[in-house]
Amino acid sequence: MKTNKRFFLVLFLLVLGTLFIACKPDDDVNDDPVLPTLSVTETSVTLKIAETQQITATISGTTETLTPTFTSSDDAIATVSTSGLITALKEGQATITVGVSNYASVTKTVTVTVEKVPEPVLPTLAVTPASVTLKVEETQQITATISGTTEALTPTFTSSNEAVATVSQTGLITALVEGQATITVGVSNYASVTKTVTVTVEKADEPDVPVNPLTLTGPDTVAVGQTITLIATDSGNPDNVVFWESSDTSILKVSQEGVVSGVKGGVAKVIITSFYTPDTLELEITVTIPDATGIEIAPVTIPTISLSTSFKLNAKILPFGAEGEIEWESSNDAVATVDADGKVKPVGPGKVTMKATLKNTTFTAEVTFTVTPTPVELFDMFHEENPIIKNITVFGWETNGTYNYDMYSSVSKYLAEPLVITEAMISPSLDNRPGIIKQSTEYITVHDTASAAASAGAVAHSSYVTNGGGGTSWHYTVGTDGIFHHIPNNEVAYHAGDGSRLYAMSQTNNDSGIVASGKNKPLLTITTDGYYALNGQKTRILAPTNNGAILTTAHINDYGIHTIVGPNGNWWIGNSWYSSTYKLIGNAGGNRNSVGIESCVNKGSDVFLTWQLLAKLVAFLLEEQNLGLDRVVQHHYYSGKDCPMTMRHAGMWDYFLEMVYAEYLVRTVLKDYTITFQSSNPELISANGRIIKLPSVATRTSYTLRITNNKGYDVTRVYYVNLPAK
Repeated sequence: MKTNKRFFLVLFLLVLGTLFIACKPDDDVNDDPVLPTLSVTETSVTLKIAETQQITATISGTTETLTPTFTSSDDAIATVSTSGLITALKEGQATITVGVSNYASVTKTVTVTVEKVPEPVLPTLAVTPASVTLKVEETQQITATISGTTEALTPTFTSSNEAVATVSQTGLITALVEGQATITVGVSNYASVTKTVTVTVEKADEPDVPVNPLTLTGPDTVAVGQTITLIATDSGNPDNVVFWESSDTSILKVSQEGVVSGVKGGVAKVIITSFYTPDTLELEITVTIPDATGIEIAPVTIPTISLSTSFKLNAKILPFGAEGEIEWESSNDAVATVDADGKVKPVGPGKVTMKATLKNTTFTAEVTFTVTPTPVELFDMFHEENPIIKNITVFGWETNGTYNYDMYSSVSKYLAEPLVITEAMISPSLDNRPGIIKQSTEYITVHDTASAAASAGAVAHSSYVTNGGGGTSWHYTVGTDGIFHHIPNNEVAYHAGDGSRLYAMSQTNNDSGIVASGKNKPLLTITTDGYYALNGQKTRILAPTNNGAILTTAHINDYGIHTIVGPNGNWWIGNSWYSSTYKLIGNAGGNRNSVGIESCVNKGSDVFLTWQLLAKLVAFLLEEQNLGLDRVVQHHYYSGKDCPMTMRHAGMWDYFLEMVYAEYLVRTVLKDYTITFQSSNPELISANGRIIKLPSVATRTSYTLRITNNKGYDVTRVYYVNLPAK
């Protein structure tokens, strides 16, 4: 056991000894850290306020990435940026400490001394004169000298009152009006360096004006067309004789006796000149324009004129000298037109009134005259040198009833044959002749039968209507096979589709409330709240509705709603209604107040000849019923139905009215004349003026017209016609 104890003791001592040997410090190892080296190029800096200086700091003796740090002991005196830029702020001293990040013990210092910026040396400014007195319009040069500097400086000049005196950039003073001003002279870039020059401006001396021996007295205004008298004297001439003249004779004239006449509005001078000296004297005269009091037309009366007579009307504004613009207006352009200068051109027969109005006033004047063309002038109007040749569509109600028709017009709008009417009255016992006497006849209504069958001529339709007509009726049937009269013109017939609605108009029901003006019919439209409007002005008349639904202007039939000038001078709007069948607004009075005519369009007939016969009949009815051409209307006018369909689609309605007018003029103006028509080529042109056929080559042919009466009038005229090749 003791042996074991010794063994463990020896072992413990050996281990302990080993530990002491291992823990003994190495005599060759230094425990102090290695510091980086900091060097600064500047140790002291002297700056003036606002100057800067860069500190250059270098760190060495280390492999570490280190950056210098910069701090100022007094940021009020000098600041330093993180990159070492010193900025001087005010006088004093500050210390800039340069350090190394992570090594607080490694530092350098830079002493910064900030000095005050020396005051600048101001230039010296000398100015002459220090004050100046000028008269109006005089000038004075200021001399400004700058010294005490090496800079290239220039003087500046300003005036305290440029209304009194101005000064140029070079110092030249100009006196303008009486008063005082101060000229301030400065130096560019040196606002504190100034001098002043006091400027006193006095009234300019009055020039010596020689005494003018002339005097001129009298009024200084005269009206256009009037005169005044001026009095002139010449002290150097015992007879007081001077030479008179006007500066502008278009405004005023002056006689050698001093009488001044106003010519037109404006200002001019009367000038007198001495006969003995060069002296002259002027007096400014205003020529006034008198206010207009009215106008008058010359000539006052005009004899009856023909179409070849053109003349000019002259309107004079009263009193003489008054000015203004005259506006001319013809009451009927179909009789005669008038241009802006008053030149009148006759157009057709009739009475016409030419009205002159002084623009922007209520002053007017009128002259009325009658245009009476000579008989041959009328036929010049009717003649067709180049007739209408075109293919049109004829519409029929029958299956496959529509067909094409080569339409040739006649060589004259007047058909050279008499009107022949065959009486074929509907029996009073039949339902389609109601026997109601019309209150009045207001329209002539044109239909077509819309029956294209070859057999559907006037004879067939006459037979149909006189045998009951299916309840319908009309007054006349027209076709190339005759004109037939079925119902007396003063009785009602059932042809227009407007029921029993009457034309009758009254102030209560039809007065629009809008004063009629101008010669043209107003444009009628419908407002968004359902009223009629005339030329955009809402009336008091409600338009028809579709079971209460307000309609639009697009629902009005193609030819509008009848309007007239009522007895009270307002526009009156005719009675109207809405057709639910044709979806259009039409006029009343078709059945009850018109003469209805059916025109045939049967295949194989000469449809254009039917239209000319129709025109001849309508002209007869216009004369009989004392109606104007504007009362010839289509069936469409009442209900909106597309009738007369063929004429409407062929675009021949307006030409048809021209034929009616031609027939009417022959019936009325030439009723005492005999018309004889003779064709030079009967194979092409018939004895009544119809074109029978077209030639194989273009041909210029002719016809001869002779017009005679029992008072010795006898004129023959040859008219030429161009017919194209077929």
